[in-house]
Amino acid sequence: MTPERPFRVRLKLGSGAEFEAEGPAELVLQEKEDFLRMQGAQIAEPQIEHPITTPTEDGGIWDKIAESKGGLVFLKYKSPELGAQEAALMLVAAAKMLAKLPGCSALELSKSLKKSGYFQGRLDRIIGNEVKNGFLSAIGTKRSRAYSITPKGLARAFTLAEKLSSQ
Repeated sequence: MTPERPFRVRLKLGSGAEFEAEGPAELVLQEKEDFLRMQGAQIAEPQIEHPITTPTEDGGIWDKIAESKGGLVFLKYKSPELGAQEAALMLVAAAKMLAKLPGCSALELSKSLKKSGYFQGRLDRIIGNEVKNGFLSAIGTKRSRAYSITPKGLARAFTLAEKLSSQ
């Protein structure tokens, strides 16, 4: 039996508060929730209290930065600080949070990137590092490939979404 790799989360909120934890997944996720709950009292927007684990009724921060029309999720704004990799991560997260989809097919994600203005070539090359770093998981091969976001990726996507919504 191989030892389980430690789970690691790092967050930085717009207020300047930072959180970093490493260890068993259950412990790290519980500590992250406690941190966000404590920060919720200091943040003016109530939907940020539980931004990652439970979507709010109105979509929260995801509703501000992304839109879902005709089964396609796309980002409302293009930021020069955001690359195609980060945009892809945010699109998969927005699909989960807004459209309540478990993941995106490669074709859907490609179309979403293009509509958002971030498509720059082959999708597998754009998001290869996101999969390698554990932010996204890939299922299937070639044309039938689908991507879903991991808890670690959702935490990173939330941080990026908060940065994008504050611009």
